[in-house]
Amino acid sequence: MIAGSIPANSASLPAAAAFILLTGIPFGLRTLMLDDTTYQILGVMSLIYSLTMVGLTRRFHGNLVTTLGLSKQLEIRNRALKESLQTREMLLAKTKESARLLHGAFEQAGVAMAIIAPEGDILRANQAAADMLGCEIPEELCGRKVIDLTHPDDRPENRRLFALMLRGRIDRYSVRKRYLRSDGSEVWADLTLAAVRDEEGELQYAVGQAQDVTEQQNLYSQLLHRSTHDPLTGLINRSAFEEQLDLLLSSDSTGQGHILCYLDLDQFKVVNDTCGHLAGDALLREVAHLIRQKIRRSDLLARIGGDEFALIMQDCDPESAGKIFEEIIQTLREYRFPWSGHIFHVGASIGAVAVHPGDGLSLHDLLKRADSACYAAKEAGRNRYRFFKEEDESLTARASEMGWVPRLNWALAENRFVLFRQEIVPVARDEQSEMNRFEVLIRLWDSNGDLQPPGTFIPAAERYNLADVIDLWVVQRVVGWLSEESPHASDTCAINLSGLTLSNQQTLDKIVALLEEHPQATRRICFEITETAAISNLAHTREFMRQLHELGCRFALDDFGSGLSSFACLKQLPVDYLKIDGLFVRDIARNPVSQALVTSINQVGHAMGMKTVAEFVEDDTILRRLREIGVDYAQGYGVEAPVPWLLGTGEPAGEVPQGGLSRPPEMEVSREPPSQPHSQPSAR
Repeated sequence: MIAGSIPANSASLPAAAAFILLTGIPFGLRTLMLDDTTYQILGVMSLIYSLTMVGLTRRFHGNLVTTLGLSKQLEIRNRALKESLQTREMLLAKTKESARLLHGAFEQAGVAMAIIAPEGDILRANQAAADMLGCEIPEELCGRKVIDLTHPDDRPENRRLFALMLRGRIDRYSVRKRYLRSDGSEVWADLTLAAVRDEEGELQYAVGQAQDVTEQQNLYSQLLHRSTHDPLTGLINRSAFEEQLDLLLSSDSTGQGHILCYLDLDQFKVVNDTCGHLAGDALLREVAHLIRQKIRRSDLLARIGGDEFALIMQDCDPESAGKIFEEIIQTLREYRFPWSGHIFHVGASIGAVAVHPGDGLSLHDLLKRADSACYAAKEAGRNRYRFFKEEDESLTARASEMGWVPRLNWALAENRFVLFRQEIVPVARDEQSEMNRFEVLIRLWDSNGDLQPPGTFIPAAERYNLADVIDLWVVQRVVGWLSEESPHASDTCAINLSGLTLSNQQTLDKIVALLEEHPQATRRICFEITETAAISNLAHTREFMRQLHELGCRFALDDFGSGLSSFACLKQLPVDYLKIDGLFVRDIARNPVSQALVTSINQVGHAMGMKTVAEFVEDDTILRRLREIGVDYAQGYGVEAPVPWLLGTGEPAGEVPQGGLSRPPEMEVSREPPSQPHSQPSAR
């Protein structure tokens, strides 16, 4: 019974000991007190057994307590382990989800992505990378060397940058480079490559991301080409030509020397004035093609002005150059230009100068000498060439001073200028306007009864400080007509102001005073200033515009887009209209770059609350394209050709009569005034 109670009572040591002692000790003492030896031995054994059972119970109790403690610890540890396993399962699930998201992002990314091994192999690529490089699936790229997919011209830089990453010098780099598609074509991309390293800093792999910028790069290349090339003929322009000539002068060439020449077309003005700019443009393209066929492959041909070309002939002697000049002149003399039922003859005058890098002549000196020789060739009878002689410079200067300055002064004194007008019409078909808008254009009615276009005399007026006097003359005539002849009409006149006027405070003050005297005319006048002139005389221009804006006049920024700081200029001047440079407008039907530029200018103008006007609108195709773009107004021969408006006396021009006017005193006047081939005329 005592032995059987141990397991039952061992949980409580005092209870177990009490049970054993109360049960075993009385029994032992009682048997010990009997006289029978056997019972006495049994009593002793009972006492010993009871004490032994107490000890066993104590040990059993200790083991039980230990076992229970271990069980609780085990339970705690099991619970902690379970929580740990749950946490790990959650982390594993999140890791799998993150991996799934990363995998999806990698595969579905809109930009090309790839993982590159340290050896340069593609370990993995996404579909965008495959599409960019002309592959059907990404697996076609795996295992291929990145260097093999790189354009040969870009491989040296690719190797250099990746070597720096391998050596731990850089962890990331970005570069614009060319790749080769599977069909051999080029694709431009902006690449960013980032290194992934281990704890020792060794490259494990690199993650690359590439954005296809081929279209952007092509547009940039076109814009760069446009900045150095004439869009009409494809030849380099004046600035690029002068840059090449300057490089030639700074070279250490010790050869036989070079030849610089100017070529000026004869009778081009007849074609341009008779048939319009489209005919003139077509003729210039044909002439450029004919000249290219006659010069050497190493020669550099440029178009430097309206009907002017320039040529650099490297390592060429005057005798060899002369033979080429004769071929060019003969070819142009025999050429016939057909247009609208007319057949036109053209010719060329060529001025040349020998170039030796060590002779000390500057770029300006050489250009001036070639120009003078070209003028001398014209004076000698046209359709010929001439190498520069010292007397040519004095001939050019004398002809310019004695020809144009007195003629312009005489025209001002005798009111021999005639004002034409050219309509500016809304582009939108559904727009109805009761207001007639037109630009005032100036012509010179010479002593022979011929009307000279502004390109023949405005450059001389600007060069010899007469442009502001002519501007004031025009403003006076227009204000007088608006105030007296048509005070209640709704016509709005656009008047050009030259850079010389904007820089002459006295002339500006006279214009302000005149308009203050005739307030009824101010709201019907819009002054046109060129972007270049505005920037060159910013302080005067801004104050002048502020004063006239207060009187009610409006302003248009002419030839917008031709300068380098076009959009910056807009923020500083209170402009109402943007007149988009006709050089861009006339090409929009066939040149996507021109269309993009016109669209951008139109959007910027509208965003700034301005109306836009497109110049050089030559046909309905251009007009339709402008309508699609959203340009507000159009002006050009495709809308209306300039028509006579006011004589210098202020009377309506009607049909301008021919002849019947006196010759300027004390001078000889040729029927075709000397041209100013290298000045840029104002748009008048």
